This record gives sequence, structure tokens and C-alpha cells, in this order.
Amino acid sequence: MSRTFTSISFFLFGLPALCLFSLASVASAEQDALFDRYSITAQARGEVANDLLIADMAVEHEDRESAALANRVNADMAWALEKIRQYPSIKATSGNYSTWPKHDRKQGHIIGWRSSQVLKLESDDFPAVRKAIRDLQERLQIRGMQLRPKVATRQSREDDLIAEALNSFRQRASLVQSTMGANNFRIINVDINTNSRHQSPVMRNFAERSSLSKVAEEPAIAAGTSEIVVVVSGSIQLQ
Repeated sequence: MSRTFTSISFFLFGLPALCLFSLASVASAEQDALFDRYSITAQARGEVANDLLIADMAVEHEDRESAALANRVNADMAWALEKIRQYPSIKATSGNYSTWPKHDRKQGHIIGWRSSQVLKLESDDFPAVRKAIRDLQERLQIRGMQLRPKVATRQSREDDLIAEALNSFRQRASLVQSTMGANNFRIINVDINTNSRHQSPVMRNFAERSSLSKVAEEPAIAAGTSEIVVVVSGSIQLQ
């Protein structure tokens, strides 16, 4: 009976020691996992052709009566949408309808209303957009233009630059390994970030000149390129 009690006692009193030993082993493994880690950053940058033109044109009127004003804006927008049907390669979207009051400067009461609505044009057919803008300027004004790569064009170029940046990341990891005298390395984590800078042509001078001219002109468009930067950052562990 006494020997049985002694065995049970040893098991019960020895259990905390075994737990502490296990916890120490886990802590030691975690410390080893954090040993010989290095953070690395690599990047690749390149140009991509701007093959998409986005132009914002607007109908804008003012009137003493808000209802009459709405009719004028709606009529001009309907005219513009009918006009743009002549250009099937251009995607046209109407929106951003705004109305705001005009106040008397001295007395402050409302003396009229002003309304505008935007027509957005998108296309990779630059000659068609130039002609459409010239035609639409009979009743609409240019608000702004932007040149950028199409989604598929940008993604294809990004894929090439991502591969280039990842190769550069691996080369730097190999450089760290050989410099530090390690036999090998393993990649712990990698983050890939892309950034694009689009070209936005300044059209103010053209808009001013065309608004003063009785004959609308076609805008001069130089597509140019956009810059894409891919940054790869992460950490490795030497082995």
C-alpha cells in the first residue's frame, strides 16, 4: 500500500516539472525561429502606354426659373447623347447633375438658378474622341481630360514588373545569405505593392480658346505613358 502511494506522489509532484520543461522547450523554439531574420526590399519600375482617353464635358445654363432651367439642361444632354451615337467606339455616360441658386450680392435673396450636368466619354479611339469633342462643343464645354492605360494593358505590364521585382528580391536574399556565411535561406513573408502615376493633360488653354471661337477645334492629344512602380518587401531567415 505504501509503495503505491509513493508512485502516485512522484507522478503528481513530477508533473509540474515536466510542464515547465515543455514550456521552456517551446520558448526556446520560438527564440530560434526569430534568430537570423533579415528584412529586404526590392522594386521595379517601368512605363506603360496610355491607351485610354477619358474626357468630361458639361452642359451648363442659368435661368430665373428652375423648371425652365432643368428643361434646357435636359434638352442639351439629350442632344449630346444623340450626337455621340455617331461614334460607336466611344462609351458615353451622363451623370453628376447639379443645381445651385444665384443670390443678389447686395440684398442676398435668390435671383436665379444655375445647373450643370456632366457627360463622360471613354475610348481608346483617339481620333474619334477628338472629332466627338469638336462636335459636342456646339453646346457643351470641356471640364477635363485624362490619359491612362486600360485595365488589361496596366495589369499585363504590372505582371512583368512584379516578376522583375521578385527576382530582385531573391537576388538580394542570396546576397545576404552569402555575405553572412549561411548555407541557405527561407522566405518568411512577402508583400507586393503597385503604384501607377497617370498623365493628365492640361486643357485649360484649349477650352478658353475654343469657347471664344465660333468654330470649335479638335483638341491635340499626345497619349504618352504612365509610370508603374512595384515594391516587394519581406523577410527571410538564414539557415
